[in-house]
Amino acid sequence: MVVNGLDEYISVKCKQCVKTVPICPKPGTRYVIDGCSFVSSIVRQTSWIFGGQWKEIKDLVEKFVVGLLGEGCDATFIMPHWEDALTPTDLKNIKTGLEFVSVNKRLPTAVDFYQNPPCVYFTVARILRECRVEVKCSVSDFEFEVAAWAKLLNCTGIISDNNEFAALKGVPYFRLSSLNTKDHTIDYIDRFLLTKNVGLREHHLQLLSCLLGNSLIPPEMLYAFHRKLQSGMQPSGHNPVLDIMPRICMYVRPQTTQYNMLARTALADESKADFLQAIISRYNLESVDENWKPHQPSDSPNQVVFRYLIHDRVKSQCSKLERFIQLTLY
Repeated sequence: MVVNGLDEYISVKCKQCVKTVPICPKPGTRYVIDGCSFVSSIVRQTSWIFGGQWKEIKDLVEKFVVGLLGEGCDATFIMPHWEDALTPTDLKNIKTGLEFVSVNKRLPTAVDFYQNPPCVYFTVARILRECRVEVKCSVSDFEFEVAAWAKLLNCTGIISDNNEFAALKGVPYFRLSSLNTKDHTIDYIDRFLLTKNVGLREHHLQLLSCLLGNSLIPPEMLYAFHRKLQSGMQPSGHNPVLDIMPRICMYVRPQTTQYNMLARTALADESKADFLQAIISRYNLESVDENWKPHQPSDSPNQVVFRYLIHDRVKSQCSKLERFIQLTLY
């Protein structure tokens, strides 16, 4: 999930905050790469010819690694925690997909493939490790952990297509989709110029992303608030967020954030003030130091089911999957 309307605003009204920079400005440059965005970009580039997509995925991953690391850069990929990434329906589809492989003795087709997303992640992670690239798995809060690892590893920045990382002060954000391995360049979002354009400061970006709509406060929750801000405005034909951005910024600009008032106005429920404040604190990386470790949440029923599926069923299926890939590729 990305911040609602932020990319459109940047492309239409704040192009100057996008800076094209060298991928590897100096030896030892290191990035943390958002595994969700990376896998999505790989999937979008595949042609989905039955059986051939696995070789195509391998070729695309290796091409990316060679293009990035060949410049002298280093990278750590963070893959999502399945409990975060998947809904109960997804878990059911995973089980269905695994049973499909067991019963039919073959890999799913393009249609079936989407019902078994872990196969993609397992395959990409395995190929990355074969390329001797570090891969870490998120434990609970994916976006926060990606940013935390970037700070902990003293990285140049985060490479992702999730613009929520633009709201994380102190960790530079680079657009994965802009990576050009031929020219060896990538686009960097200059937070100072972005916030200056909307009349804010960098520390305001966390609250701004929440009032625009993000992964924890989806735009649907803010529909009435945004409609109220549009009152009396002539539609421009763009994303409505572009028109109401100045009005949203008026709620962000005060020195002292009144969470009770914001919860009542934006979420139509003053009791959600603590919820809103907790989301803002989610962007705070001050607690991340050399002693930081990802927080392991307590087991939930879904996690128990997930552990059964992933560690028991998927382990055996991945062995078959790897065997299939080896026979196909070599």
